[in-house]
Amino acid sequence: MWWKIRRAELKSKVLRLNMKFFCRLLIAISLVFFLFNVTHKVSIFASNKVLITKSGQILPLYPVSDPRSSVKNVSFFKEGKIIRTLDSDEELIWEKNIGDITPLDYSVYAGFFGGFDFDGDGWPDLGLVDAKPTDETCGVFVLNTTSLFFVSGKDGKIIKVTEPLRDLCWDFGSTIYPTPQWTHLSVLFGNYTKTFGLVPLYATKGWIKTFNFTNSQEGNFASDYFYYPSAPEYDNYPVSKGYIAKRHIANGLILKNNNEFRLVFFTSGRVVQYKIGSYGPSQLISDLRFMSGGRSDLVGRNYGLVTTDPNDPQNLVLIAGTSAYSVFSDKINGKIENDHWGQIERHVTIYDWMSEKLDDRFFSFAHDNNDGNKYQNRVVYPNSFFLKTGGGQPSRAAYTVYVDGHWVLHISKSGSTADELIIENKFLWDINDLNDDGIDEMVVSPANGYFPEWTTSLLKWQETDRSLKTIITYQGVIPYLTPFFREEQKTSAPLGLLYPVVVDQKTNKIVMQSEKEGIKLVDLPIQSTFKTGDLDKNGKVDIFDYNILVGNFGKTTN
Repeated sequence: MWWKIRRAELKSKVLRLNMKFFCRLLIAISLVFFLFNVTHKVSIFASNKVLITKSGQILPLYPVSDPRSSVKNVSFFKEGKIIRTLDSDEELIWEKNIGDITPLDYSVYAGFFGGFDFDGDGWPDLGLVDAKPTDETCGVFVLNTTSLFFVSGKDGKIIKVTEPLRDLCWDFGSTIYPTPQWTHLSVLFGNYTKTFGLVPLYATKGWIKTFNFTNSQEGNFASDYFYYPSAPEYDNYPVSKGYIAKRHIANGLILKNNNEFRLVFFTSGRVVQYKIGSYGPSQLISDLRFMSGGRSDLVGRNYGLVTTDPNDPQNLVLIAGTSAYSVFSDKINGKIENDHWGQIERHVTIYDWMSEKLDDRFFSFAHDNNDGNKYQNRVVYPNSFFLKTGGGQPSRAAYTVYVDGHWVLHISKSGSTADELIIENKFLWDINDLNDDGIDEMVVSPANGYFPEWTTSLLKWQETDRSLKTIITYQGVIPYLTPFFREEQKTSAPLGLLYPVVVDQKTNKIVMQSEKEGIKLVDLPIQSTFKTGDLDKNGKVDIFDYNILVGNFGKTTN
């Protein structure tokens, strides 16, 4: 009988150990999901940190969320045919010769773009537009074909994504010119998913693609298609409000509604939603046509910054106008010359993509008054424009408008385009938590005229009394703006770039442009208290705290 008693004791002990392990596992999983939810409230590749190289280059740094990697941040740059990837210590991770790919040179990035993770490995990836000449011409221009390629941010592997498409040729009699079909704006992406949309410029058809994780051979993507609002086939969708030919590029994101993903974007005179899935009558979920200001004489341009409200993600907000970089560039050059037309149609739009309701506020049309409104009522968006309200209420939007020779800072009511506060002679560069203390700072310069003054203040929005409090003021400087990739919850067109106020990751100082000394680093304001969940004590609860939690799970010693 003794062996039966002993077996029962062992069985009980094993059961207790299993229960103990199971409880620890549940606690760890709960913590993982807590950190996951915290870190995924914003895009995992969002950043305002830069690497200042030994040669003086200022390069954007993007987080790596792969828990197996010792690399926390990477930067990309291209010289000729060589793409190089550096870590935050300026050490080379990999370099790749792109061979016979001829990048379409559309911006300061000289042909590559990013902000997404197509293969889901936790490394930010790149895109290339390959332009190849044909034997055909369009006026005095050679027609190209363009194709899209992705580049793995982890190892530089190049993956073909699309087949070539021939440029479109536009003949307006005295003016004849081509436009490429695949561009840096053709890739639409979002948070929570590695599926992306592909939309050519002046599209009639678009594609939904997902990288095949089981077979990483070149070009291996699961693919579906949809019809664009400029194609006759678009009217086969029951909810179509009628196709119109030659609509502008899609400006939007992939968003998540419970377990369903949707491709939501603005194009000329409308905002639409497609269900991610196979082509069919139910694929188009919503088609809302609108002309800002009721101006039926306009095209309905919806170029600008598009992002979701972090306090109310069902609100997709568009600030149609030009970037704060345009004013930065003009200030540095001493000339008013960057983006003369300011994206032509200027307005602020809040689209509740769940209820399909739209709140729109029209500001100006550049061609009104015989082109006299090029600058009058020009809307300029900062890199981030939300002011959190607390209490689960939608955020406020903050942006700057040029009126009668000076800048006016607008701060909206919660979840509305209506004004809560208007402040004269202030120019807003960005809103960001620069010192990682959980409190957003508004980066503002005085501006009694088009050019902001060489003075920059960090302001805090005080929700209780609807006022601004000055935290610190820097004399003789304005923020240095440098281009970053789009983000999983923030995109822009036609630039396809973001321009945050940046912080040097080595010194943890704000990078400023000095009136007399060139680039200058200035101290950040003092941080507030330590945050719960900040395991690496860097002032943030982020993906790296999650990595520490996973790495230490099960360890009983340090």
